[in-house]
Amino acid sequence: MQLQVALVNAASVLASPSDKGAMWRRAGAAAERAVALAPDLADARCARGFFRKLSAEWDGARADLERAIALDPGYVKARGAHAVLLATLGRLDEAILEMKGALERDPLDRWAWTGIAFMYIAQGRADLARGAAQHAIEIDPASEFTVCTDAYVSLAERRPAQALAAAARLDDRDTCKYSIIAMAEHDLGHARASQEALDGLRARVAEDGRWLAASVHAWRGEREEAFEILAKLPPDELTELKVDPALLKLRGDPRYGALLERARLPHN
Repeated sequence: MQLQVALVNAASVLASPSDKGAMWRRAGAAAERAVALAPDLADARCARGFFRKLSAEWDGARADLERAIALDPGYVKARGAHAVLLATLGRLDEAILEMKGALERDPLDRWAWTGIAFMYIAQGRADLARGAAQHAIEIDPASEFTVCTDAYVSLAERRPAQALAAAARLDDRDTCKYSIIAMAEHDLGHARASQEALDGLRARVAEDGRWLAASVHAWRGEREEAFEILAKLPPDELTELKVDPALLKLRGDPRYGALLERARLPHN
């Protein structure tokens, strides 16, 4: 019973509307408790690995997720989380192989299809990303995540009009909608419409939109503005530097390397 309570606590606080920092701390503590109660339970190891990743405890996260997979080789959630961790660390070839392993076990997992699509984008393989995104859309065509993935793949394919069409299917409450519109309008040469979308993003999501705003600036080639925003973010909000399709445009700038160091991410 104690173990069930610990696992439920780790999962349930994710839906809490309270302070995000406090939420992660409670969830992480619940996951720690679950591992203490059952160190050889794959669910417990996967939960702790997930929260260790959020805290940039890379070695601990990888150890937990690899242990979860060893305990249950067919555990798709653990394989997917491990793949995302590898991608976060810039180990894209390994990440894609791991995600393919997850998809072999559950080819209807839309999360895995969207995840591998972004990994392909980060590799510069928009052709493969398109196929993955299409699988996700076929599984769940109405999901915000699948539609956003479809739009980002269109941007990577240099098809901004198609990205705009995808964004039009999103609810106004979906934060990725405005960043997609801002990037697509920029690519179409519509500077005013791009800026209006960015302003709309900032007005709707305030501080939570800082990462997306930095992505838009990076996509538009506005490095100074992007770095100014990113420099103000705490390290635990910089963990997607190696996989965000827009921020990949910042590579090669010494300030990008400094951000990697703050997030404790490898430079390679």
